Amino acid sequence: TPSTSSPSSPDPPLTQGLWPPWSCRGRFRGPGPLALLSACSRNMRAWSLLLLVALLALGSQLPAASARKKGEKFGGCPPDDGPCPLSVPDHCMDDSQCPSRMKCCYKACFRQCVPMVSVKRGNCPEDHLLCLSPIQHLCNKDSDCRGSGRCCLGACGRDCRNPIRG
Repeated sequence: TPSTSSPSSPDPPLTQGLWPPWSCRGRFRGPGPLALLSACSRNMRAWSLLLLVALLALGSQLPAASARKKGEKFGGCPPDDGPCPLSVPDHCMDDSQCPSRMKCCYKACFRQCVPMVSVKRGNCPEDHLLCLSPIQHLCNKDSDCRGSGRCCLGACGRDCRNPIRG
């Protein structure tokens, strides 16, 4: 069998296992270039597959904010608890029509430019309860909640909850 490592190097033979692609060049002292080409080709396919899996895993961890619509700014909208006035036309259609640090959000049932609020990762869990007590808000925005907690609207008002992934 061809020797593929020098006496001072504890490297495995190039025909066994997964080894760094840069070791394919200059280390192999075999009977001919075909053996090297075959070993290197198998190794490069394995490394390419490993890199593809790593990139896919990394891409799945990107925050939802990276999937924004064109013209949409970072940040979120404050809660809309106001009553709906009679048919008021929207003052904006998207964030690009608002000054910096402002977003086009529904407030009092029509769109208008309002100061944006910071939004934490994850989604609020669905609340399927029926509230029998008066509505009480324990938070107004995500920054009112500790750690990764989100300020979520439930049946009895807004409170801090652990977000769900999504």
